[in-house]
Amino acid sequence: MYEDSLSDAESLAKSISGTRAVFIAVRCPGNMPGSTIAQNTAAALIAALRILQTTFPNRKLPQVVLLSTASTSDYHCRDLSPTPRTHTLVRIMRERKCEPAASI
Repeated sequence: MYEDSLSDAESLAKSISGTRAVFIAVRCPGNMPGSTIAQNTAAALIAALRILQTTFPNRKLPQVVLLSTASTSDYHCRDLSPTPRTHTLVRIMRERKCEPAASI
């Protein structure tokens, strides 16, 4: 797990070096105009992958897997059947009992 500033591409590159997959999970606090969290994360990961590609030109880069969450707002879930929505809400309720994950 990588927990550091996204402005440090070298550190991120070291963290993912030698891995077969990188799982990206970014939580944005709702749909906020002007929020660049997802863009900043993508830019940091691309910079780190470029560092790895330059440093180890013969090494295969890791697969990138983006994990995304479903919205829980009534408006965004209006077409979602009750079962997946219930599972999403149960997961959120369970998560809130735990300590929040450190933000990147």
